[in-house]
Amino acid sequence: MKKFVNSENRLKTFFALLLPLFFSYDFIAKVFYKNEVTRLFYDYAVAFKICYIVVGLFLFRKLITYNTKTLYVAFVLGICYLVNQLLLYDFLDTKNILFNGYYFLSCFFSVLFIAFISSIKAEVLKKVIDFFLIFITLNSIAVLAGFIFEINIFKTYFRGDRFGYQGFLLYHSEAGYIYFLSLIGYAHKYGKEKKAKYFGNIILIFFTVFLIGTKKAIFSAVLFLIYFLIANKHLFKSRLFTFSFLVALAGIVVVLQNLWDKLLHKFILIYQHQNLVSALLSYREITLKEHAIPFMTEKWNFMNYIIGGPLFSSVRVELELFDIFLFFGILGVLCYGVILVKVLKNTNKRILHFSTFALLIATLFSGNLVSSMNVMLLYSMMYVFINSNDKNFRDISDES
Repeated sequence: MKKFVNSENRLKTFFALLLPLFFSYDFIAKVFYKNEVTRLFYDYAVAFKICYIVVGLFLFRKLITYNTKTLYVAFVLGICYLVNQLLLYDFLDTKNILFNGYYFLSCFFSVLFIAFISSIKAEVLKKVIDFFLIFITLNSIAVLAGFIFEINIFKTYFRGDRFGYQGFLLYHSEAGYIYFLSLIGYAHKYGKEKKAKYFGNIILIFFTVFLIGTKKAIFSAVLFLIYFLIANKHLFKSRLFTFSFLVALAGIVVVLQNLWDKLLHKFILIYQHQNLVSALLSYREITLKEHAIPFMTEKWNFMNYIIGGPLFSSVRVELELFDIFLFFGILGVLCYGVILVKVLKNTNKRILHFSTFALLIATLFSGNLVSSMNVMLLYSMMYVFINSNDKNFRDISDES
């Protein structure tokens, strides 16, 4: 009995340390990015995260339970990847083999995590999410410091002169998702407890989202604001709340008024030279038309349409649905459709329905949702955390 309790405590520690270790590793990789030797920490960041999960699965194999249907999804994705790589072997170079492997492992282990998330106890999830929200608050302070003092290590982009600061975070492609989920987490806490500190955190994070400098982050924040206002419209009966909200919103507008040129410079430039669609998608529709579709019509056979066949390094579109189809084919799209249906079916909470659809809409701007282990693990745990007080709750991996 004592041995079992000790093992269960270690399992709790394993999960509790998951996000702190992942975010810490990312920042270390960011610090040493420009060094040719230590840049390997950046190029193979997913390897560290996979090793951590695999070691945990092995050590706690007797305590971890899996959802069979979700395991089937992971198995189908694995088969699609292995077969399509064999079918396109003659066209693959080293760069594409490595890139394809990176993308597959990120997707596969994210789904595998969903399959055993029910093994995480509610109290552990609370600690994990509480840490994450504290981390994002500190990261927002780092973003502000980076913006005010122009600290290079906190910039969003490693190269070029594009505006943006994302603090300790490594990948600009996932920063918008992570900040959006942090707003969802604080909104849930505020909805439950109505504490002023949670409202203050929402204001801070909402403001710093605009300093990240990506369309996806800004768009997600605007969606959140609309939802938050609708969900909390009854609070506007309070003059104090209404006054505080309007003052905070006015303050954000005033502070950001000198940044709009930087934030919208690239968008306006593309709009003037192309059109609104190109400006919104950053030419991704052109990549789809001129690279991805010709590649599929010339190199694919019937089987590839079923299981995919990527030269991801060369023809990736970065529009989520097309990327999944390119990599895993129709079967892959159906697999993720199964997960989506389970996610929506297993909760009756509006905030989770909203956050799920908002994330899907945000993928139109740059994709990189299902292939981001940080985001998928965070979303899975946030889902269970928010649902954990529902007496009719079934978690994301429960049988339906």
